[in-house]
Amino acid sequence: MNRIKTSINSIIGIIMLILSVLNLIISKVDCIYRPKSYAVFGVVYLIISAIIVFFSIKYKNDANKISKKFAVFLPIIALIYVITLAFSFDLSIDYKTYSLLYYEMLFAVTIIFSLIIFFAYCHIIWLKIVVGVISLGVGALFGFVLFITLIFTNFGESKIIQTISSPNGIYVARFITHDSGALGGDTCVRVRNEKPKMLLFLGSVIQNEQQIWTGVWEKEPNIKWEWEDNDTILINDVGYDVK
Repeated sequence: MNRIKTSINSIIGIIMLILSVLNLIISKVDCIYRPKSYAVFGVVYLIISAIIVFFSIKYKNDANKISKKFAVFLPIIALIYVITLAFSFDLSIDYKTYSLLYYEMLFAVTIIFSLIIFFAYCHIIWLKIVVGVISLGVGALFGFVLFITLIFTNFGESKIIQTISSPNGIYVARFITHDSGALGGDTCVRVRNEKPKMLLFLGSVIQNEQQIWTGVWEKEPNIKWEWEDNDTILINDVGYDVK
């Protein structure tokens, strides 16, 4: 227990770096992490982040030199983690318009809590001022992006028109339209292997989607498609192997 008290920030930083590497590995093997429930994951993520900050500040006087240095660099480590998270986290959320807002929430929680720890441990005035100014600038930019997201939630909206599963239920094909307003849009069919490759913290790692067919915006609102077998889907009488 004493070792945890003295190394609390070192443990937090190392875990975040390991998770960053894990995010990159998941992305590299063309997979993605999907929570079983986005609402539950968001609440648990917030609670865990709050607990981490609480114990980090509680054990501030017990922290060793290495732990204090990790606390100072924690915002950078947190930024690395949350950027890599964007590559491995399933943000499609069945193509709902609030998917970007969800990631912005995770981003904000991670950075804000890491900054709380930073300011609690850092005793260098000029560094606090620099980080504070940068944080205000990033916060203003973040607020602007959030505002734009809320205003233009329907711009670039993707909508699932129809979904069909393969005979064995492993693959799911989605017929999707993407509306880009005056810029037009497109229609496409995306297929994903829904069978979990690995269970991981309130969710699972699954294969990333593959786009197997692209149509012309609004000229092909309906397509003729069906599964020929467990691994082949027919789209307008053309077979596509999804394995």
